[in-house]
Order: sequence, then structure tokens, then C-alpha cells
Amino acid sequence: MNNSDKYRVLIIGETVDGSLHPTVHQLISAAKKVASQNGTIALCIPDDPSIDAAFLNNLDVDAVYLMAHPLIAQDQHSGIYDIFTQATAAIVGQLKPNVLLVAKTDLGSVVAARISAKNNVPLAADCIDLALSSDTGRVAVTRPVHGGNALGIYEFSGDGLQTISIRPGSFDPAESRSDNSTCVERVDLSDVSIPDRQPVHLETVSEEGEGIPLEKAEIVVAGGRGLGGEKPFDQLRELCGVLDAALGAS
Repeated sequence: MNNSDKYRVLIIGETVDGSLHPTVHQLISAAKKVASQNGTIALCIPDDPSIDAAFLNNLDVDAVYLMAHPLIAQDQHSGIYDIFTQATAAIVGQLKPNVLLVAKTDLGSVVAARISAKNNVPLAADCIDLALSSDTGRVAVTRPVHGGNALGIYEFSGDGLQTISIRPGSFDPAESRSDNSTCVERVDLSDVSIPDRQPVHLETVSEEGEGIPLEKAEIVVAGGRGLGGEKPFDQLRELCGVLDAALGAS
């Protein structure tokens, strides 16, 4: 693994059902906003043989690192994320990125906080925009504050790792390229150790969602307490059907 690049942005991505999680392409777009001219963007995902290698070669990043561990796929969906955290920490230790980007999913929120604590660096969570400061070379993040009624802009100080979680849907997905030039490397992390005493995943209970998921919707129809109860939401559901929209509520 080459860690000689002066300004590397490392994306920690997730996989689901044999493909990349939708947030991965959004994170690539976010990374492009803070990658310096001579820097590189790398994507790190669990090693999943069901993902087409040719597809990975066409991602608009400089390198893809596959985290190879016999239990990482199971851990990714466990809600515990111990193995995923340790594997990410190992990758961060080898690559020494300037910026670490994750999606603000259940997994991303946990892993980002743990990596920040391990490295004793700050975490900027739930960000909706990024910029690279021309004066300091550090990242400035935009995130909602005061219950979403205002936006705050914060810039990382110092020179340590900048860990950032991105709110899903904040960036348009990056398009793939056709030159098949992305370097894909499998990283053996089978020796990653976890504590002897750890939580155990007992069961996953899945529920079918109604309509279009919010993170995939282009239009959201929302209601709140002012509607006066549950029944008026039936009208909103009908409107969602007409507009091909997702249903939201405050």
C-alpha cells in the first residue's frame, strides 16, 4: 500500500446485497471537494467476491482497498462493528490519510467515533458540505445546528487526521468512468484482533419499509402534528403516489 501521497482522502464504504451501498458514490463526490490537486482519493470496502471487479476498476477514485477478513461481512450488518472498526483502524494506520470520510449511517456513525477516539482527533459529524481552505489546507465543514434551523461552518485546526461523517443525500452520486484504470488491491486483515469479551449479535429483525426510502427520494412529502392525527397522513400517502415521492414526518 502506497502512503506517499501528500494529501490522501480515504473513504470508508459499505456494501449491501452484493453491491456498493448508495452512499459510497455520494462520498466519492464529497471527497472530490477536498482532495488537493496532487492528492489522491482511495476507497476502502469489505472484500465481497460477489461485487464485479470490473465495476470497481471503473470507480472514479485512484485506488480501492478490499478489507479481507473472514468475519467482516457478518460484522458489517451486526450492529456491533468491532471487526469493522479494527480493520478500519489498521487501514488508517497504514495509509495515514489526511481526511477520513464515512456516511452517517448506523455503521459509519459508530466507526467514525471510534476511529476519532483511537487517534485522539476531532470528529465532524452529520456534515452536508465540505470545502478545502486555500489558506490552511484544512477542511471546512458545513453542518446543521440549532435543530436544523441554521447552518454552521467549522474548520479543522492543527495537522491531525480529519474525520468526517456525511449526511446521506447531501451530495449527488459520482459517475463511474470507462477507462478501467482504478487500482484494486486486496488487503489481508485476517490477523486483526478484537477483545475477548465483546457483544454478541443474536438476531436481526427486518421490516418492509413503506414507499420510497427517504435517502433515495428526489421528492419528500412531509406532515407533522398540525395535521391533527394519523388519518390525514392517508391523503399524504396518496399524494406521494402521484408525485413518486417519499413520505416524511416531523
